[in-house]
Amino acid sequence: SLENLLRNDLALPSTSIEPAETFTGDGIQVDFTLSNTPATEEAIEGPYLWLNEGDSKWREVLFDLDEDHPDLADMIAINEFLKDHQWAAKGPVSLIYKNSPFEGGRLYTAFQSLPDRRARVRINTLIDSKPICEVDFSANHLRMNLAINAKLFSGDNPYEDICEIAGVIPRDRVKEFITVAMGANDEKSGFNALRQKGFNDEFSNRIYKATLQRYPKLKLFNGWGTNLQSIEGQILKDVMVQGLQEGIVCLPVHDAIAAQQEHKDWAVETMKHT
Repeated sequence: SLENLLRNDLALPSTSIEPAETFTGDGIQVDFTLSNTPATEEAIEGPYLWLNEGDSKWREVLFDLDEDHPDLADMIAINEFLKDHQWAAKGPVSLIYKNSPFEGGRLYTAFQSLPDRRARVRINTLIDSKPICEVDFSANHLRMNLAINAKLFSGDNPYEDICEIAGVIPRDRVKEFITVAMGANDEKSGFNALRQKGFNDEFSNRIYKATLQRYPKLKLFNGWGTNLQSIEGQILKDVMVQGLQEGIVCLPVHDAIAAQQEHKDWAVETMKHT
């Protein structure tokens, strides 16, 4: 089943990195933190559904939705629940579509924009005065692409598999290539986008060939990434709804969920089974 294709077991902890510890599993990654950084707060109020681009008619449709519409009802419930809780950069959680309600559907809140690469700010904040973890789907778009389109399991380490076939290539560059290739509508626009990210054509083709050698049925350069964003957004929204039903605060972080460390196991299992 699709559920089984996307499901993976949590593995043993990896080497800890200060100030956060990182636990990595097959398809799930968990970051832990121990401190707090305050940030500005924004009132939690609607609208909770947004259209990023596209026809103004769709904007009218979104604003005219009844509150019992499934997406709107879920977003109202999530935000009403969150009002009584505290976290850094507190603000509303919105569901943002791209060109129409059938495209994009990603969750956004100001919390996810806190720095967390060079300076580990976000992971060093608190939810209701308790340390947090972030539970992340690993290679999620690639896994979903194969599972939905070809009913295939990607294996435990898809990016590493491609790296091995292509030669000595950093994992992050393979990940970046896959992200662009699944989001682009065709090879021409995709390779142009890759050039802007510092890829030359030889390097891109090297990764492209290695990817198709490992996953011949993976769909690339056909705009399918927007569909995957929509599915991913629905998954995270459903996890947040399950959280509020159990009194557990979850915050969206791109393709991950932030929660209190004490709810780490709950977050991992819920994300696996949603």
